[in-house]
Amino acid sequence: FDVIGNGSFSDSLNVTNTFRVAGNFLVDNAGNVGIGTTSPDWHLVVSGSGDQVLNVNTTSGTGSSASLWLEGGATNAAWQMFTNRADLAGSADNLAFYKQLGTAGVKMVISDSGNVGIGTTAPASLLNIHGGEINVSASARAKWINVST
Repeated sequence: FDVIGNGSFSDSLNVTNTFRVAGNFLVDNAGNVGIGTTSPDWHLVVSGSGDQVLNVNTTSGTGSSASLWLEGGATNAAWQMFTNRADLAGSADNLAFYKQLGTAGVKMVISDSGNVGIGTTAPASLLNIHGGEINVSASARAKWINVST
């Protein structure tokens, strides 16, 4: 079955083996999606020459996040990386790492100035750690941190 030019379906289209659009987009019978490849090894494979970009963009104002959600099979193994959420990340242009399940909340923020905050959404220095100890351990000799002004 070939469609040349424009085609439309008013119901569903069932494909038994492989669905392909001019070699640039493919869904195989295992459900793997390939963009720029005809043999995707994973659920989603984007391939091409030069820079490859995955663009997640929101056109809504602050409060509608552009995000990447990662969820594993283990209990509470869900994380979200997002921006454009001043209510959660401290500022709309911060990049936040958010734990979705279990002990939910923002765990780390990278501000637009490059400051990193752990335990805070408003890092005031290059590395701002709030709410606990820093533990440095080693199997041989003790490691050290040089603090100078």
